[in-house]
Order: sequence, then structure tokens, then C-alpha cells
Amino acid sequence: MKNEFYNKANEYAIGRPTYPEEIIERIKELDIGKHSTIADIGAGTGLLTHILNKIGCRVLAVEPNVEMLNECKKYCSTSTNIE
Repeated sequence: MKNEFYNKANEYAIGRPTYPEEIIERIKELDIGKHSTIADIGAGTGLLTHILNKIGCRVLAVEPNVEMLNECKKYCSTSTNIE
């Protein structure tokens, strides 16, 4: 299926700003941590997926666009708790 991200995932990954580091503390305030399993629906290039990994929770990254999913896999390649 072609959409606005078709053949543009790499450019999106390069140009998309990341989330501020403060978001980690906000997520922890919600009692999300190593005991949590989070589904990142529409994971895109994995920016939030990577942040959730830093917290230590198990992350299920769901991304229907194959190119975006491949960028997510590259960005999160060193993580062991991401599926």
C-alpha cells in the first residue's frame, strides 16, 4: 500500500526530531518501567520505541509501513526487549 511515507522512510528518519529527554521522567511518573509491556502502535522509525526501551519495559512495536518498520529495526537494533 502506498501512502505519504512510501519511499520516504529514510528521509523521515533523518529529519524527524526526537522527543525531549524529560519525556522519560513523565513516563516513569505513570509507573511504567521494567514490569511493563507497552504496545507502540504506529511505531514509525522507532523514536518512542527506543525511549521506552531506555526505561526497561518490554515494547511491542507495530508499524504497518514496511519501510518505516525497517528504519525502526535499524534504530532499535541493539535493544533486546523490543519485538
